Amino acid sequence: MSGAGAAEPGGARSPAAARRMRKARRLRGMAESIRPCEPRPTRRDCHARLLAAMLAAAGEDSRIAASGFAPWCSATFEGACHRLTILFRDAAADRRAAAFAHAIGTHEFGIGGHVVADVAIDALVVDALTGEARVELSALTIEAW
Repeated sequence: MSGAGAAEPGGARSPAAARRMRKARRLRGMAESIRPCEPRPTRRDCHARLLAAMLAAAGEDSRIAASGFAPWCSATFEGACHRLTILFRDAAADRRAAAFAHAIGTHEFGIGGHVVADVAIDALVVDALTGEARVELSALTIEAW
């Protein structure tokens, strides 16, 4: 009786059958090794710490009017895109908002485990009736390794 994997007298396989079996084992082994990886640990959320740092940079008589964030990732980094609106309410609100908008792009944030990679001012609006100034901005944070 001859065929694939047939044993020769004495229990030994032919060299061709042994090669086929090794190849089949290698192919099976490769397929078995492709498994989903373990999920990454839950990411640390830095949105609240970014808001606190923005308020500290904005100074007194300022507040967060709106905020939100969405997870973001690239091929090499993970982080979040943040959008927020800061209101300035005082006699010099327009000057303070303009100074904040000018300086925030180079501000150094101390947010543990995260780096503020980019800050962009989306709008700077001054309400002539109320004297309020509103700065709308976007920030990109990435997790520090």
